[in-house]
Amino acid sequence: MAFLPINRWFKWSLILLLMVLVGVAGWFPFKRMMLEHYGELTLTSAVELVLLRSGLKTAAKPVGKVLPPQPAPEPIELGPTVRPFRQIGKQLGPEADNFDLVSIKGATIFDANGDGLADLFFARNQRPIAKRVSDDGVLSDEYYPAHPNVLFLNQGNDAAGNPQFRSLQQLQQDGNKQFVKEELLIEGKYRPRSSIDDDPYTIGRIGEGAISADFNGDGRLDLYLLNGHFGLPYQTHEVGARVYPPRRNLGRQGRTDPLVVTMPPFLKTGGLVDGLTTMLNFGDQPEAEGSNRLYLNMGDQDGDGLPEWQDVTDQANVVVTGRR
Repeated sequence: MAFLPINRWFKWSLILLLMVLVGVAGWFPFKRMMLEHYGELTLTSAVELVLLRSGLKTAAKPVGKVLPPQPAPEPIELGPTVRPFRQIGKQLGPEADNFDLVSIKGATIFDANGDGLADLFFARNQRPIAKRVSDDGVLSDEYYPAHPNVLFLNQGNDAAGNPQFRSLQQLQQDGNKQFVKEELLIEGKYRPRSSIDDDPYTIGRIGEGAISADFNGDGRLDLYLLNGHFGLPYQTHEVGARVYPPRRNLGRQGRTDPLVVTMPPFLKTGGLVDGLTTMLNFGDQPEAEGSNRLYLNMGDQDGDGLPEWQDVTDQANVVVTGRR
């Protein structure tokens, strides 16, 4: 049995090793390119890509009708009964500002005090993870304060027809100091304030949205608040963002499963939990992380124009914890 000389064996071993290294090095960019173009790596999509790159096949052109240039629309003359929109949100003041840079907030429009005027309610993140930036653009270690949820009550229109709003907190300063805790309950604090002079920046729930409806049929509109979970969103596959539908491209026709988007590894933290079994002890009673809350509108018992509220989440059996 003949053996290859040692130098020839060594040479072919090096060549084989070099071929393996080149193949491994080229595989990853090829795989990435395939996924970016076709959403998956299959033999069909690989053959298609080779044919396109070699010029043996041309990509299909999108089918569509080319529309001729359209003339510019004629300006509309506004009659005496038509008025354009105007931005008047600044009159709401600093309590309407969005102070957290990560979580998405929600709002609802409803007649909270039964005066026939539309009021505004904004849900807020009261466990913020966003840090302040100084005036010269330097990131500090100080977090944004945990501003409470805010209800703006419609005070009617001014002489120019613009609606005027004042926040629950502003109106409370002029109130009669009765039922203050019940009136401030919808601020969303784990430990509700009993006085307008109490610290408004104590820890509270992570408001994500709100809906209003007459849940108990008494003729008054109630509030159901949606609360989220502490931590950066999209940390794991279970709480990632589902993207529907998947891209309609080669190899994806007929696929219905979503694409799941998560944070890159360098942004991930261990602070996000599903909330199904995690209990919080910030308030008088433990509650599930991310627990939604149902507040019944009890009317204006003291006649100061501010409705009072009652938390009936447990009694109504609507303790539902969502996921970001």
